[in-house]
Amino acid sequence: MKGTDLVDNLKDIKKGSDVLISSSMLRSEGDMFLDSMTLEEAKKISGMNIIVTERDGEELLNAILGKKE
Repeated sequence: MKGTDLVDNLKDIKKGSDVLISSSMLRSEGDMFLDSMTLEEAKKISGMNIIVTERDGEELLNAILGKKE
């Protein structure tokens, strides 16, 4: 996924909100989207707290509930 696509889709959401994304949205190193936008750039541009979760349901559920493993 492109970081610009994510940022565009977040424009109508309240700034400062938590947004969960799957790690599969980032390149394998986990720091950048396919369009070379970094995770930090996406956070800054969108004004959101973007939280990366692993691709399994337990990790997602724990992130939603605010639990740390």
